[in-house]
Amino acid sequence: MPFNNLSARVKAWVPYEDDKYGDDKKHFLEFLHNNCIGVDNALAIKKIIGQLSSLFTNKYTKESFQMHIVASLRKERQFFIGTCSKGIFLVDKPEDAEATYDFYSTRIRSELFHLRNLKHQAKKYSLFADYKGKQKKNKKICDIYFDESGTPDLNHEDEFPYFIVTGVVFDGKRRETAFLDKKFDHLRNILGKPKEYEFKSNGINSKDYEVVMRELGTVDFEIGSLIFDKSKFCSSGKTPKGFYQFAFQVLIEKLLEFSGQVNLFFDEYSGAESLFQKELEKYIREENSCYPANKIDNLVAVKSEKSSFIQLADLVCGVIKNKLKGRSDLLHLIEDRFIVYHTIP
Repeated sequence: MPFNNLSARVKAWVPYEDDKYGDDKKHFLEFLHNNCIGVDNALAIKKIIGQLSSLFTNKYTKESFQMHIVASLRKERQFFIGTCSKGIFLVDKPEDAEATYDFYSTRIRSELFHLRNLKHQAKKYSLFADYKGKQKKNKKICDIYFDESGTPDLNHEDEFPYFIVTGVVFDGKRRETAFLDKKFDHLRNILGKPKEYEFKSNGINSKDYEVVMRELGTVDFEIGSLIFDKSKFCSSGKTPKGFYQFAFQVLIEKLLEFSGQVNLFFDEYSGAESLFQKELEKYIREENSCYPANKIDNLVAVKSEKSSFIQLADLVCGVIKNKLKGRSDLLHLIEDRFIVYHTIP
């Protein structure tokens, strides 16, 4: 059964006023609607560019067209431009979605295999031991903000046997920083909270929690979360600090496979320059020696009350914890944001 009103959504699409590629996107969508609905009508990007070149305001290579037109439209989530070996098309029915799933899944699995092999060789032979990395102009750095839920003490008996670690991933654009801050200010206002109120998962009722997560759903971010069943690690001999470091490193290792250079931000414990924070940074950098040193550009401790991003990570952890405890289930509000979501082991 086709998605409801797919054609209407495509035909009704209008660009933002300040989008320099807006007119070209409109011409492209009209072309797809008339010629490329469904996987059986897929066309190569070069062929599409050739047929539309006289209508386009800008000139495109295959790569620039994918970045400025196709990828940009996909981010809007109003419809989906599918991909297969023949080219691109508008997803309209289950067969179209299946073809795109198969294409991406096969490509991702193959590329991750090659990446794991390279990481193994780089670490085995200390390839980056004396390599500082090259400075890149206009480098795009991803910001990842971390928080956790539960205790990393493997011998601590409580009603919640899991330790959850979460990273919320932003592409480093400053406008998202301002946007998230404004969202939290708006939420403080509509929920009647003080100006400096810190959003924490254990301090908000279920009704307000849903309001918060629905409102934050308009912010552009991705999520990585791991759930550690502590009962399976009791014999590991790890101290709470050791298990804390281990858990976050497992998550970071997975997230680095999806990122270029990154800044890592952690909730501050015992001061930004504390021994705990210094040992955490040393551990993470050593464990990721398979990458150039500047892969992790900065590792920073920040106060959660001063960071909307850390508060967001805390809220995501709370959503997962509440679901595991059989309380309110808000996971469906953010499930499409996960790039990593596993229970370990």
